[in-house]
Amino acid sequence: QPVCPSGAKYDATVHVDRAEERGATVIDRAPVQRLEHGPERVEAAVYATPDGVEHRQEASAFVVACGGVETPRLLLLSESADYPDGLANSSGAVGRYFFDHLFAGAGGVLDEPTRQNHVGFLTSESHEFYDEADAEVGPFKLEFFNYAGPSPVEQALSADEWGDPLLDDLQDSYGNHIAIGGLVEQLPREDSYVGLDEEQTDQHGNPVPNVHWTVGDRALRTIDRANERQVAILEEMGADVQWTVGPENTGPAYHHMGTTRMGADPSESVVDHSLQTHDLENCWIASSSVFPTGGALNPTLTIAALALRAADDVDASLGSATS
Repeated sequence: QPVCPSGAKYDATVHVDRAEERGATVIDRAPVQRLEHGPERVEAAVYATPDGVEHRQEASAFVVACGGVETPRLLLLSESADYPDGLANSSGAVGRYFFDHLFAGAGGVLDEPTRQNHVGFLTSESHEFYDEADAEVGPFKLEFFNYAGPSPVEQALSADEWGDPLLDDLQDSYGNHIAIGGLVEQLPREDSYVGLDEEQTDQHGNPVPNVHWTVGDRALRTIDRANERQVAILEEMGADVQWTVGPENTGPAYHHMGTTRMGADPSESVVDHSLQTHDLENCWIASSSVFPTGGALNPTLTIAALALRAADDVDASLGSATS
């Protein structure tokens, strides 16, 4: 989504600014190409600047925080004689168990104003049906959207005609739309994974990610259940339901999770409870990729909490190394 131009809504530049105020050096537009390492430690991150020049950054500790797709990609690109299947991948779990949230939705119009697009994305949710989950149907949450129907600004900017014709069009299409969305749980599956595409490369010559994603019947049944609840709510409100997003036309919520999963057993997971990799003593992963499961709720706050946990462990390890 576009960054808020006034700075009234949080974005990551808030913490970038705080880090720089405390002495951090932030280098942007510089994707890491690979992590150089020995059998037990990462030694350097090799990154490329926009001019194509590669640089080598050594450090005592490394935190990989590239999300659920680019994190496993970087580890796979960093394969070596010590880690022929990819860095930190002695378990074979790097890239495996990829999952996302699925979207379910329904919408229509009311015979009264709904003030569509007046504020934000959504400001209210329902978790009433979350705990009904079982082996057949998973948890889901409902989201009551504030942006149903066309935006008058977008309509005006894309209009072929202005003046009275545009006003008539806005009056006909704006002000009475309503919609309910929902996120549905998908269970992690070993056959859903992120690998490397050896036939396509990025501008630096590295294989791009190759995502294999199987949704599963339980998630599709859950979307059906969410649609039933959404339509029932809209009809109770007196809405004319005009569309649904169901199992046949669902899509991802772009919450990439599960590709460097957390666990106590190094033979089945990539990081431990502190997000330190099992294989490397000075490498942590702060990302949604460490999720062993994802439920049906947005992952951002959990990512933030886990990042703080990882930061505490990195800080403690640096303190013990210098004491």
